Amino acid sequence: MNHYEWQTEITRLMSQNGSELHSLRCQWDELLAKTDAAMRKSIQEWHVQQTLSLYSQQVRERAELDNAAELDERIGCNAEAQVKYWHTAAGTALAQAAMDRFKLGDDDHRAFDLARRALAHRDQIQDSASIYDTLEAKLRERGQL
Repeated sequence: MNHYEWQTEITRLMSQNGSELHSLRCQWDELLAKTDAAMRKSIQEWHVQQTLSLYSQQVRERAELDNAAELDERIGCNAEAQVKYWHTAAGTALAQAAMDRFKLGDDDHRAFDLARRALAHRDQIQDSASIYDTLEAKLRERGQL
């Protein structure tokens, strides 16, 4: 599966709002399995970072410090971007899970734990969404913050 095949499948699944729920879940699970398999078979960001790091190491050993510095800067910038992405993804997903738990009436430890974990990412995200404000309000009203 390549990017365009994945994009076509995502577009198709997103347009099937009226489909039977069980069938739709099966289709999403199938796409997720295909995506996971494709990811395991392909070159990933880790491979790029490793290549850059080993290249930088070799260049540094030859005393080409300017080139090594350029490569290390690239590694650092890539890593910063990945960290920002994963903080945003983790915080948003945990916040949404907590909100869903609260909407279900789950005032148990799990909902509060999800909310606290989501809020731990808030400071790492430059443009934090209003979902964090809502989570804080939920925790305050239940005496958990």
